[in-house]
Amino acid sequence: MYISGVPGTGKTASVHQVIRTLKDEYNDGDLPQFTYIEVNGMKLTEPHQAYCHILKVGFKKILRYEGLMKCFQIRIESLLTCNL
Repeated sequence: MYISGVPGTGKTASVHQVIRTLKDEYNDGDLPQFTYIEVNGMKLTEPHQAYCHILKVGFKKILRYEGLMKCFQIRIESLLTCNL
């Protein structure tokens, strides 16, 4: 999900509240496990760094950009073929 807007409008606070609610629902057994990864675009100098950050935080992998797309392709294919 991509969220944007001018500073000070409550974007971060709103997202954090939604995540707290989702975690509560997971703890109550109402939702399956999920991974929340926050990417602050203002801290990135190039667009591909978002993908590197997601892999580093979410999948504990550090890759150069060259190997990044192949890794994502494999991961996305595995998610699309799993039974939910």
